[in-house]
Amino acid sequence: MNKRPVTTTVDVKLKQLRYMGRTLAAERALYLQFARRDHAAGPGKVIAADTQMLIDGYTRSASTFAVVAFQLAQPSPIRVARHLHAPAHLIAAANRHLANITCVRPPEATVLSQAIRENVSIPLAIWSYARFYERIYPYRDSLLIATFDEVTNDFGAVTERVNKRFNTNFAIFDHTDENVQRCFDFIDYRTRRPSWKKVLADYQSGLISTQELNTALAAHAKKDEAIAPDEHLVARPSHARNEMKVAMKDHYRSGETAALRARAERAYDRFIGLEATDSGSLSLLDDQGDRRLGARDSRHESQWSQRRAPWTRVRNGFAQRGSGRSRFQ
Repeated sequence: MNKRPVTTTVDVKLKQLRYMGRTLAAERALYLQFARRDHAAGPGKVIAADTQMLIDGYTRSASTFAVVAFQLAQPSPIRVARHLHAPAHLIAAANRHLANITCVRPPEATVLSQAIRENVSIPLAIWSYARFYERIYPYRDSLLIATFDEVTNDFGAVTERVNKRFNTNFAIFDHTDENVQRCFDFIDYRTRRPSWKKVLADYQSGLISTQELNTALAAHAKKDEAIAPDEHLVARPSHARNEMKVAMKDHYRSGETAALRARAERAYDRFIGLEATDSGSLSLLDDQGDRRLGARDSRHESQWSQRRAPWTRVRNGFAQRGSGRSRFQ
């Protein structure tokens, strides 16, 4: 595992303040102009006139898997706005009636993963989470909601819902173990942030083809495969991160965070449309009002972890190197 830099108390406080500022700024349309100009991944990541699809949501909600799976399934590049994790991004898509996938995940798992990745306090992460869902709630009727479980266990069905709702014709991801592994391989290379990371970013945004991606892989991937992805950051199941979450759960569930937790849970439940049934339990309504998932489904975490292949396969990287064939065909 990569070592994280040791920070002083002042550094931590400054980071918390910057994070609070970013949370508030990301609710405003002006933030998108800033992101187009200054985002490290380039302007292709942000919604624009040529955008065909938006895939986004609160951080750590499987949007990276969704973006990669979506592009891998397409016969030609699709312009995708993605990964801003900003309410303003989803609001812009809603206002344009743009095809979109809004990835969602219950608060506890999201916040613990976020606190590890962003190195922010748990109370601050819960506050940010609650604000995100509160801000996008008025636009929920224009957003296609995909739960963590849906994205990570049957992303093809999610794309079928997109096609039905927005009258699109996107290719459907075949959610096999092999194709899931292809996504994990891509995600690992993305997390390593290699010198050719712009190629990976452009592929996710639909600015280059699979053939162009494969050319870059052939030129660069071999020398980077020895670099272990940072388990704090990588957007796929991580045993190391799961162990860290266990150690943080007591703080998350403590009395100190009770009011914030309740706020976050209310914001999430309201956004995804949880309603009481005649029996008093909760169920989740889909876009047509049909009941499709039980509330707080335990599969959100367990099935995602179960689907991952052995890590020896992940470390083998993208290419089937003996035959010279790319995994991305």
